[in-house]
Amino acid sequence: MAFCKSLAARIRHILTSKSAITEKKLFGGLCLLLNGKMLVGVWKDSLMARLGPDQGDKALQQSHVKKLDIAGKQLEKLA
Repeated sequence: MAFCKSLAARIRHILTSKSAITEKKLFGGLCLLLNGKMLVGVWKDSLMARLGPDQGDKALQQSHVKKLDIAGKQLEKLA
């Protein structure tokens, strides 16, 4: 399944005017990187966001938020 192009366009519209933002196709989706590190992305029809440990735990308390799971393996950290 390809990533949602309309969601990607919405993210691009907001972030690409910022300096140090680049795009890269990863995980079969699209990621926007800040200074070379993943900030947000689109995978299938989902928004991916890189959060710190405290923000991630808080976000996971919401019913519509889950850890990224590609091919049955949860992605805990990106280097």
